[in-house]
Amino acid sequence: MKELNLGGKKLATFDAVPAIITDLMAGHAKYTPNKLALIFEEKRISWEELNTRINKVANTLIKNGLKKGDKVAVFMSNMVESIEIMFGIIKAGGVLVPLSTMLEANTLLNMIHSADSQMLFISSDYEFLINEMKDKLRLSDHNIITVGLGSEKCMKFETFIANASSEEPNVTLEFNDDCIILYSSGTTGVPKGILHTHYSRFIFSIRLAISKGIDQRTKMLLTTPFYTNSTWAPMLPTLVTGGTIISMKKFDAAQFLKLSEKEKPTHSLMVPTQYYMVLNEKDFDSYDVSSYKRLISVASPLHKQMKLKIIEKFNCEFTELYGLTEGIGTILLPEDVLKKPDSVGIPTFGTDIRIIDEEGKELPKGEAGEIVGYGSVMMKGYYKLPDKTKEVMWIKDGKIFLKTGDMGKFDEDGFLYILGRKKDMIVSGGLNIYSADIENVLASHRDVSECAVIGIPHEKWGETPLAFATVKDESRVSHQELKNWLNERLNKYQRVQDVEIISDFPRNALGKILKRELRERYS
Repeated sequence: MKELNLGGKKLATFDAVPAIITDLMAGHAKYTPNKLALIFEEKRISWEELNTRINKVANTLIKNGLKKGDKVAVFMSNMVESIEIMFGIIKAGGVLVPLSTMLEANTLLNMIHSADSQMLFISSDYEFLINEMKDKLRLSDHNIITVGLGSEKCMKFETFIANASSEEPNVTLEFNDDCIILYSSGTTGVPKGILHTHYSRFIFSIRLAISKGIDQRTKMLLTTPFYTNSTWAPMLPTLVTGGTIISMKKFDAAQFLKLSEKEKPTHSLMVPTQYYMVLNEKDFDSYDVSSYKRLISVASPLHKQMKLKIIEKFNCEFTELYGLTEGIGTILLPEDVLKKPDSVGIPTFGTDIRIIDEEGKELPKGEAGEIVGYGSVMMKGYYKLPDKTKEVMWIKDGKIFLKTGDMGKFDEDGFLYILGRKKDMIVSGGLNIYSADIENVLASHRDVSECAVIGIPHEKWGETPLAFATVKDESRVSHQELKNWLNERLNKYQRVQDVEIISDFPRNALGKILKRELRERYS
């Protein structure tokens, strides 16, 4: 309790208590204990059951010596225990480090050590990696906890929490305390650890809950891995507001439709590749997907034709998010999709986004440049990489903006348009060509499923555009037909050298197309 001095009199005042995510989740366990918090395959977990398990994890970690700020790595498949463990770590005051299950042993080892992880939770389906890392892993056996069936070499999760207290742990968390290190997707090279505080994650949750219409009535179907920010974007607001999470262990288009019919979710977030797969599922029309109130797309821009098809087939509201794990974002609201279908919307509330040129000069509406942003969901920085953190800073009006590395422009109404990555900009004969401008045209061809455009070396022009496309199964279109059709619709300086038809694109864990691997073919 604090005191306020008013006219010489000391009056007692209430303390303003930080709203910590795990405290809000505990509140749901208290006031709606029997409401479903998680649905995973045949398991149904109430809020009371979930909070009890989270408390057991937190109390066991504390009993084993975990101190506030200690890092704990999680290398697990999507499963109920993953959520129990992740939020148990956070509740104990630890810093959660969720790692991609697509990593091979050496990269995993490096990331565990670079994050200063003092413990590792690993699902038994990846336990073989422990043997590959054993000689180099700086963790003792009792600090490696396996979940699920597996060998007896490491501590079992159920044994780990067997005698734990289910009471609320005696830990005081503050807004400025470190909460989570999320690793970048690595589409541009070596992943960086993105450090967020409890404050930035709380504001992130509330902002997304408001903008996506998420509340205690929401049933959110998760389709992406738990180690990605694309999963935390729908998961956190659903848990903070007391909704229900429905989770897939691994994405499958047919299974998504089966779950949609069986569990009646109200919301789901998917990446563009997943939308392509679901809408092209041969039995789509035989499933009942009428429960959806809103679908959300994230991770990379979705082409206009696909947005319209999603609205038509699901008959629900659609929202597109643009943002970085580092912070900032925009939202294309349902009422704006038909008016501005090529846009990614307007900045979310509390976010200031601007466009700058190569010299760092701010540009007016209509002019293309690098997107920079400032807001309350910003990262603290890249973990142990101060120079890398400084590289992405742009300072204006006393604010430290994040340089996104994305190119874009605002229209006169304040809507943002993504033109591609800065490094993907093609300079041909001294003219700037944005891959997104060409991709938007090619994507509108009736036979094209997905496409990407890169710049390749050209003796005369320096660079010239080259397009890649995957086509629909029944299509018989040739690369020459696509090239001719595309170039007829482009400005002369934008015309592509060719359109290569390929079976699929190289991708990261979220299905983002890895253009660097396409460029490597011509380097």
